[in-house]
Amino acid sequence: KAGSYTLHFEATDDDGLTSGCDVIVIGVPTPPTVMCPESVQTKPLVKTKITAMAEDDGVMTYAWTLTGFPPGSGAVAPTPANQTVTAVTPDLAGEYMLQFAATDNDGNVATCETLVRALATEGLRVEMYWDTGLTDLDLHLLSPDATRWFSDLDCYYANCAAGFTLEWEAFGPEDNPHLDLDDTNGFGPENVNIDRPAEGTYRIGVHAFNGRRADSKVTVSIYCGAESTEPAATFGPVTLSGPRQQSLNDFWRVADVKIMAGNTCIVTSLAAGAVPNISPAFEVQ
Repeated sequence: KAGSYTLHFEATDDDGLTSGCDVIVIGVPTPPTVMCPESVQTKPLVKTKITAMAEDDGVMTYAWTLTGFPPGSGAVAPTPANQTVTAVTPDLAGEYMLQFAATDNDGNVATCETLVRALATEGLRVEMYWDTGLTDLDLHLLSPDATRWFSDLDCYYANCAAGFTLEWEAFGPEDNPHLDLDDTNGFGPENVNIDRPAEGTYRIGVHAFNGRRADSKVTVSIYCGAESTEPAATFGPVTLSGPRQQSLNDFWRVADVKIMAGNTCIVTSLAAGAVPNISPAFEVQ
C-alpha cells in the first residue's frame, strides 16, 4: 500500500561488534492495473457480454462508457456501467468502441478499450436512419416477384415487423424478410434483412410516413453476402418531406440489389444522375 516503510539493516563482525542503519522506503500511490479484451465480434441486436479485469491494493470503482459507434446508431450505453462485467447491444452493423475505467481510493485512474465489431451476416441487410425526431420514416424492400409497393411482396411495417411472418416461398423460412426495428418517433435506425435471399433483383424504398418536422435527411446502407462491418453501398443523406408536403416528395426509390449465386450482389442506384428518384407516395409503382 502507499505509505512510508522503514527497513533496518545490521551487520555483525567476528568480534561481535555490530553496526546498523535504517532505510526509509516511500510507497507512492499507483493506478490500478486493468485489462480488456482487444476486440469482440457479434451481430446487430445481439446482447454481447464483455469482461474486464482490474487489480489494485485498495478499493476500486468501475465505469464503462460507449465512446464510438457507427453513424446513425442509437445504441444505449453498456449496462451495468459500474461493474467489471457489462453488456452492450449494437443496433447497426459497424464498429463500437467501449472504454473501461477503474478508479482507486487515491483517485488514480486506469483505462482500457474494447472494439465491438457487429457484423452483418445476412445474405441481404438494409439499414436506414434519419436526422429528425418526432418523425416516422418507413423502410421498404420489394421481392423480385413484386409488381407494386404496399403489398405482401413489399416488406414494411404493416406486414413484416415483429409479430408478422411474411412468406416469400423460395427456401422456406430462410428467405423470409424481417423488419427487426421499426422506429416511429425519429432518428431510427430501421433495418430489413433476409438470411438467404433467392436470386433476383430486390428494390429498396423509403416512405416519409408521418411526423411533425417538414424535412428529414435519410441515409440507407446495404450489405450482402459477406460477414462485414462495411456496406456494399450507402446512399444519402437524401431529403424527404413529411405529411405537410406529401404531395411533393415523400417516397424515395433508393436502389436495386441484384442477388446472384453465392450471395454476391450488384447494387444499382435508381437516381437520375445526381438527382434522387423521389415522388409522392400515392404515385409509386
